[in-house]
Amino acid sequence: MLKIEKVDGTLPSFQPQDLEAAADQLPVRDDLLLMPTLVFIMPFTHQHIRTIAIDAEVGPYATTQSTKAISRNLGARISLFRIQVNETRRLVHAQMGLHGHPQRIIPYFATFFFPLSSNKKRDTIWIAGHYLQDLTIIGPHVVRAQFQTAGKGSFSVTLSSSTLPDARRLSQLQEYAAEVTRQMQPVLREVYGPVYNGAQFSKPLPSNYARLNLNGDPLNTASPIDPVHEALTQIWPKIIASLKDQGSLIDYSDLYTNVSERLRGYR
Repeated sequence: MLKIEKVDGTLPSFQPQDLEAAADQLPVRDDLLLMPTLVFIMPFTHQHIRTIAIDAEVGPYATTQSTKAISRNLGARISLFRIQVNETRRLVHAQMGLHGHPQRIIPYFATFFFPLSSNKKRDTIWIAGHYLQDLTIIGPHVVRAQFQTAGKGSFSVTLSSSTLPDARRLSQLQEYAAEVTRQMQPVLREVYGPVYNGAQFSKPLPSNYARLNLNGDPLNTASPIDPVHEALTQIWPKIIASLKDQGSLIDYSDLYTNVSERLRGYR
């Protein structure tokens, strides 16, 4: 199920409809895929169509390119920073105490994309975090994403997929993606700052993004907070600053993971 259910502002091309049912009626626009107004991409197979996408200005459309190929092309602009991005992903992943493999994020200045499930799955949905206003779980494996456009328009998309994670995981993904993007900005500024003369940084990223209300999660998967781990998360930036002042050559990501695992469950 992929449905646009609400439209505000000046987006006349957005009409409430079941996009999957109307896939053969959508315009095929391969030329819009790398536009900065891209908001959403979702795998979909119908004849020659491979992806359904939504543009913040043009509206919904179909493309013959696969979602996986599109995400690779979106990430090509930061290919020069692959090492820095991967290290930032590992560091933020450790700082947040997340489990599993650090999720792939596409961060570029104030523009970033992240998947709503493992990016290795065939039916992965990617959304533009810089347009995202809110994520709400409305049922098992059903989420409502609300987007706010630059022109003060807004629209909501109801998504249904068996690979969508629960509310807690979605909230973590959202926060993780935003933090990776924030921490990558100094790296990009150092390289591109002289070229763009600071223009890319006139609008800083917000301090935080929409959070999900865990109390309203119908899947009831919220985990109790570990006070020791919570305390470690709070003081970890000060520990890193102190070690750096002493000139220590340490892999901070590995150190955090080791300390976190040793303290896990400790009371």
